[in-house]
Amino acid sequence: MGFPFVGETLALLKPHSSNSMGTFLQERVSRKLRNFVVTFTTLSKSSPRFLNFAENLAISMLDSWKGRKEIDFLKEIRKLTLSLMVKSVLSIEPEEPRALRILDDFRTYMKGFVSLPLNFPGSSYSKAVKARTRLASTMKGIINEREKEKVGLIRGDFLDVILSKREILTDGQIVSVALDILLGGYETTSTLIALIVYFLGHVPKAFQTLKVIPVLSSPHLDPSLHESPLKFNPWRWKNQETRKKVMPFGGGPRLCPGAELAKVEIAFFLHHLVLNYRWKIREDEFPVAYPYVEFRRGLLLEVEPAQEEFRK
Repeated sequence: MGFPFVGETLALLKPHSSNSMGTFLQERVSRKLRNFVVTFTTLSKSSPRFLNFAENLAISMLDSWKGRKEIDFLKEIRKLTLSLMVKSVLSIEPEEPRALRILDDFRTYMKGFVSLPLNFPGSSYSKAVKARTRLASTMKGIINEREKEKVGLIRGDFLDVILSKREILTDGQIVSVALDILLGGYETTSTLIALIVYFLGHVPKAFQTLKVIPVLSSPHLDPSLHESPLKFNPWRWKNQETRKKVMPFGGGPRLCPGAELAKVEIAFFLHHLVLNYRWKIREDEFPVAYPYVEFRRGLLLEVEPAQEEFRK
């Protein structure tokens, strides 16, 4: 558990060689486990079932905007990304009561995820601990149901893959891995999409020639590598040299295991968004590090249908 208040934070932050994971992660991450996480996400990106669900979910969300003038985008995109992850990891449909409970608990969990560990009633940390307990309980219930089905990989989702490795994983590890995958696919992908939408909203002329997906990542702000790195310029990605100087999903042992899945999800959503809508950002809206990304006003968008020529 580590020292009071700081827990294992000091161990996590202990300096280590930049070409290694560090002892903290090495003691907690199984290489075999990472391998089948990568394998599953790589196969999922080409699965017709996943591709159809991802596209239909994006279309459904955008259809629900019809007739609306203002969209609470950050809330909407987080719901979409978690719904996709819940389906891919647990085979739970987004409209099921369990999916809605998982979404609510994840929101609570995220609010206290990086807060000060002050565990008193009503604190963000206390609420997060309780939400994590409920999420673990929900996950254990799903696992118990799944194991009653007994034979093999029945549903082909990520939980099936984890359960197939029971000989190397405890119940607690299975729950932890499933929740970590849900968390990673929910928070990081929704944040990236929100940032893309935010910056594109400030460059309307980009819609006329939009052919690439701009990838934004805070470590890539070195002026010796990129001209005006703090300025949003989607056209910079046409330069082949620029592409060689960025690693938005990490690399080596730190490569995001869900990178390929995230790229597919983002591509589907942005494709249908740009074809169907134009939007404006409020002048007083901006992203803030909290330390994960939030928006001052939840990224409220003023939306209107795109002109007909963009839908062809």
